[in-house]
Amino acid sequence: MAAGVTRVSDVVVPTKFSPYVQQLTQQKSKLIRSGALAADPVLSANLAGGGLTFNEPSFKDLDDDAENVSTDDPAQLSTPNKIGTATEIQVRLSRNNSWASMDLTADLVGEDPMDAISNRVADYWVRRQQLAFVATINGVFADNAAAPSGTDTHTQNDMTHDISGGAFSDGVTNFSAEGFIDATTTMGDSMEELTLVMMHSVVYSRALKNNLIDFIPDAINPAAASIATFLGRTVVVDDGMPNAGGVFD
Repeated sequence: MAAGVTRVSDVVVPTKFSPYVQQLTQQKSKLIRSGALAADPVLSANLAGGGLTFNEPSFKDLDDDAENVSTDDPAQLSTPNKIGTATEIQVRLSRNNSWASMDLTADLVGEDPMDAISNRVADYWVRRQQLAFVATINGVFADNAAAPSGTDTHTQNDMTHDISGGAFSDGVTNFSAEGFIDATTTMGDSMEELTLVMMHSVVYSRALKNNLIDFIPDAINPAAASIATFLGRTVVVDDGMPNAGGVFD
């Protein structure tokens, strides 16, 4: 028998594994969950059929043509006007994904990975839907920023108000109430129809520091957290909002 004291290096320390737990992403996808986006029955009907694109014809509103002055002269007849039309092209976004796990994996692990997968698929698609929506809106603004060509007659950059500048300048390129109001002015007298504002947490923190955020109690559950508002608009904070190089959209 060897002489001495038994030490840790002399024994086999068993490894004990705890049961599997589920890690959850910190992505909130609050834009999708806020209810700001809703299913449209017309789009749903189009998607129920075939085709990669759908043409949606529409009648334009009547132009503000000057009306005729009434007279009893039978020789003066009203010249009729016509109504204009337009066509919008809708694009089907076809997306899919799949996950798999071998039966032997579940036998050896003691937990079925497919159970974890099935519990997280719905949240996965919520995150992907928000990313697709943000990418689509970025495309709309990118098209607006491009110079018109051919039959395109849009006014370049009339949908945005850019305060980013060439470099950061404190008090100039920061988020501010003045900058926000200038941005909503691009909507003209329809600015009051804007009822919800999405903010990245960095922008939201700046607004908080400047005391720009008001809080109102939830009418349904006053004991719950108050609802953040900015200039009367509901604020939804989500780090999925576009940002690059310190510039937040």
